[in-house]
Amino acid sequence: TTWHGLKAWALENDSLRTIIVPELGAKLVSLFDKRNQLEWLVGPGSKPFRRVPYGASFQDQDMSGWDEMFPTILACEYPGPGDRHGASLPDHGEVWTLPWTLDEVSAGGLTLSVEGQTLPYRLTRTSEYSAADTLQLHYQLANSGPDAMPYMWAAHPQFVCSSDAEVV
Repeated sequence: TTWHGLKAWALENDSLRTIIVPELGAKLVSLFDKRNQLEWLVGPGSKPFRRVPYGASFQDQDMSGWDEMFPTILACEYPGPGDRHGASLPDHGEVWTLPWTLDEVSAGGLTLSVEGQTLPYRLTRTSEYSAADTLQLHYQLANSGPDAMPYMWAAHPQFVCSSDAEVV
């Protein structure tokens, strides 16, 4: 399928529809509950939905969907050992701005991966429905360099909610 003019993949069952845009850091742009006609993720609103340049500031972008933050959260110099010590890592890490590669499509799932630009790694995410009402995300990280690689990872979903919403 497409999402705002960009190639996208849709996973769908009787209860849920998930749309993922590989070119935009494998961003989950829609997590739609078909039974309740409820979209769980914030859309781009008035900000343009477009490819983000490497190193861009997250707050200047569309602030929608679900992004992956890796190998860091804040912009910083890489603290790890080896020849990449001191390398500049961007805001929210780098994988949210890099295009991901389609590795596998199965009946109920989709596997995408990305190679690090500043650090030597491969991050893989498989998205699949493990039950009628459950989207499960599986992650695998492979360090392809000779040195230990310290990192931070965080899911960064922008959920639609009202002011009286409660996280349990």
